[in-house]
Amino acid sequence: MNQPDSDAPSGRTVRRRPLLRIMIAGLILLVVVFLVDPFLVARLVQLSAPLLTGWWQFLGRTIPAIHINPDVFLMSGLCAVVVLVGTQWFFRWLGRSSLFLHDRLPAHGWPWKWTYSGVSALGILFLVGMSAGGLVHQLGWFFSDPRPMFEAKRFGGEDVNNMRQLDGALQQAALEYGGEIAVMRSHLWDSKDSYFRSGMSKALRENYHVLAIVDAQGKMAGHLIFPRAADRRMRTGGLYSFNQEGGLLSEARVRELLDRHRQNLVSL
Repeated sequence: MNQPDSDAPSGRTVRRRPLLRIMIAGLILLVVVFLVDPFLVARLVQLSAPLLTGWWQFLGRTIPAIHINPDVFLMSGLCAVVVLVGTQWFFRWLGRSSLFLHDRLPAHGWPWKWTYSGVSALGILFLVGMSAGGLVHQLGWFFSDPRPMFEAKRFGGEDVNNMRQLDGALQQAALEYGGEIAVMRSHLWDSKDSYFRSGMSKALRENYHVLAIVDAQGKMAGHLIFPRAADRRMRTGGLYSFNQEGGLLSEARVRELLDRHRQNLVSL
């Protein structure tokens, strides 16, 4: 007899190769996307996280709010018993009355397991029908709702990332140009020395207030950044830097700082 070739790859190894190739290709794609736009990866993670963990959060909110009604629970159990017993009685009677079925049934008549299986299958079909109807209803409500499908939550969305980028760019520009407002403004945005890409620079300038806090010599001593849109400002707040004080602040705190530095604010 011929001996099997010991060098031939096993079936398990052959099956693993396509999966390994897919994982390597996905990793390479992720690295390329990160090099092209690091914040796109952050947006993808931000989008996928609720899809992966949303069900656990839903169960965590819903299960503690469930209250069992004993009357309804007992009534449902009684109805289930009546349906099972009634179905079993009916098919046993039908089996004894029908010559066609009588010859094909087991010796003890209609088995209980057939009744359990039939009623269980009917219940599953009922649940599937309810699920399909609920899915269609929710999709209709979802696509007809005028509100945006996604929202950046407080301290977790795109606004915070963008404000941190602006904060870093302002600090770097202040170091390079000595806090001179006019020079900083000319280099901060759409110039060849801009700290942002052209499209990104325009979006940041249109969507955020970037206010420099100037000192007595007219140079930048700090800054205040917050979204222009009121709803996003209410949700995210703003970013502040002045002397030893700074960081992400609530919308109410941003309004207080605007009043405090009103005489020393210059728009960038």
